Amino acid sequence: MKDGKRSDTDRRFFGPQEVADQLGTSRGFVYSLMEAGDLQSLKLGGRRIIPASEIERLVALAEAVEVPQGA
Repeated sequence: MKDGKRSDTDRRFFGPQEVADQLGTSRGFVYSLMEAGDLQSLKLGGRRIIPASEIERLVALAEAVEVPQGA
């Protein structure tokens, strides 16, 4: 932690727009993943937050099923 701010690698939770930015998708797509149960989130007050571990799980799953080029 530098200057009282956490880097993205130190953070434990992200908002839907932040997740969309990290994944290179839209915020709407992130919400559709949450609604389908493919991305777990927590409701904190009126805000949805996504644990960093869920983002890592989703990326690992996507990498595992990615089809190699030329296949």
